[in-house]
Amino acid sequence: MSDSATPSGDPTRRGGPNLRLLRRATALVGALVALTLLWPAGVAFRWAWGEYMVARSMASARGVVVGNQDRPGQRGRIFHHAVVRYKTPNGAEITFTDPAGVTRGQHQPGDEVDVAFDPASPIRGMIDSFGNRWATVLLWVGVGVTCLLVA
Repeated sequence: MSDSATPSGDPTRRGGPNLRLLRRATALVGALVALTLLWPAGVAFRWAWGEYMVARSMASARGVVVGNQDRPGQRGRIFHHAVVRYKTPNGAEITFTDPAGVTRGQHQPGDEVDVAFDPASPIRGMIDSFGNRWATVLLWVGVGVTCLLVA
């Protein structure tokens, strides 16, 4: 008689109660890990969808850089945020500070730039570029895909 068979010789009950308990515990832990990673994947994809809908619904205009606002960053770095003025289609003049800062002054006063803005709240504008418009969407999709791959 081998160690892996029960005294009755039933091959479906190999390993005894300790091995069955270990297999069940392993399956339970695996299921919990998968569920723990699937939830953040779902959240990440939901946030990505929301950011996608915002990016897709933005209106466009031409604006001019009127200055730069310096803001402190990590490790003593200074980030330069362009201050931009533009006109909405209904003629309202809006001035906003671009949320994306760069460590080197990319936009100088007088530079013309494309502006993307929320038609419902035109003060929520940004200099229109692929990175500004889509970086957050791509970030959340990457987080979601990573969680799915690990799960």
